[in-house]
Amino acid sequence: MQDLDRKIRCDGAFPTCTNCLRARRTCQGYGLRLSWPHRHDRRRAIEGPEPPTHTGNRPITVNRWVNTSVLDIELYINLSDSLYMRAALSWNPSQSDATISELLRYFESVALYTLSTCEDDPRKFLGALTRLALTDAEDSSKAVLQAICAVASVHRHGLQAQSVRYQGTAIRALMSSAENGINDTQAVQHVATSMLLCSFEVQASSRKPGPWLWYVNGAKRLIHTIHPEKRTLTAEFMAMVNWVYYHDVMSQFSLRHWRVGQTADVWDFSHPLGPALCNLSQVSSSRSPSCSLSVLEPLSEVFRSLVAPSNPQFRNQSYRDRMGILEMRLDDFPANLSALSAPSDKGPIRANSDRLVSLFRLAALVYLERISNNLSGSSPKLDVWINSAFRIMTSIRACKYLFPLLIFGCEARTDAHRIIMLDTINETARKTHSLNLQSLLGLLQALWSQDDLQGMCEMDYNERLNAIISVNETIPSFA
Repeated sequence: MQDLDRKIRCDGAFPTCTNCLRARRTCQGYGLRLSWPHRHDRRRAIEGPEPPTHTGNRPITVNRWVNTSVLDIELYINLSDSLYMRAALSWNPSQSDATISELLRYFESVALYTLSTCEDDPRKFLGALTRLALTDAEDSSKAVLQAICAVASVHRHGLQAQSVRYQGTAIRALMSSAENGINDTQAVQHVATSMLLCSFEVQASSRKPGPWLWYVNGAKRLIHTIHPEKRTLTAEFMAMVNWVYYHDVMSQFSLRHWRVGQTADVWDFSHPLGPALCNLSQVSSSRSPSCSLSVLEPLSEVFRSLVAPSNPQFRNQSYRDRMGILEMRLDDFPANLSALSAPSDKGPIRANSDRLVSLFRLAALVYLERISNNLSGSSPKLDVWINSAFRIMTSIRACKYLFPLLIFGCEARTDAHRIIMLDTINETARKTHSLNLQSLLGLLQALWSQDDLQGMCEMDYNERLNAIISVNETIPSFA
């Protein structure tokens, strides 16, 4: 041992060191002592040496941390090979003892707001469904009622025995009602049941390929069977045909990007549901038409007209002119909002609807610009549209339409924009309780991971959408 202060060697004697006594100093004892280096101690420096400075043109390497999962890395590796990842699906084995009255109350207060419609006021849509479900004691009315219970059950308890039982009862009621033919009123009830079962399948994430599309196909056929003179007589028909038209248009987007080449057998192109039918149904309405329906017509034409860059038609001048006309129609759309809204509609609901339609229109413009010009980078025009969209999202806080959320989620390259997107999705989930938002959030997180992994390299926009949307095991709905 050694006294560190005066460098006197300790002889280990007890109770005190003999060498300390001879030196006439107080012995420090034999306990634990901490020794701190002096300021100019070269052996034990308090601070390390300064890092070497970089000179010349040698670049400084900066490490970046990316929050990804194993699936993100696999998708990143396989993206160039157009391989599709599989998503896990779940089944809830529990059973519920909820009664029909409890499910109807739950549908009225919660599940109603998960339905993807173009209606500005969900309460009016609820009134239309209620009248169809309680029209009489026939099987067609029973089918609507059972389908409502199925939607409420799957949203409240997940995919389990009770929700499947209500779904099966609704389908059997439809079959029984159609045995001897149906009149126009019953046809509207069948349309309502089909669309409710479509919503059931979307929320249940069925393992079958595109079952919700089959219900949309059936609803389209039923609408064409209704006598033209009776299409304008009821608000119920108007609400149902607009509901089908919205899903019909948005389905075209899903089919363009989900596992390209594998969807030809699940979609029916023989019964188009054009905007003229919807406009016809709106003539007799006491209120102004929904603005969101008006933007669907040019958007549907965008989905039908766009071709891949590898297609020889892509560089055809007539094709370029048609894309330019579509852009002009969408770009001039805000000037028509005042014409679409009656003076009595200028309340908070209509004002919020106008902002949502503007967001929808901007999403259509961004999508058209990128796909029609094969543009993956930025441009002054895109920057204006994207910044306007994020300003709208900041003001409305919630957006019930999934298509704009996906399109601008693809454009969220900065943390500020991603925070706005996450806040919008969270607020929308709080207000609508939609289960689809969780799937959308998963897609956006996977997309952002790919963007971060790619760094400064721009991915092809069309292939990027194809790869991310194809992660879903079934055709996703962005309605």
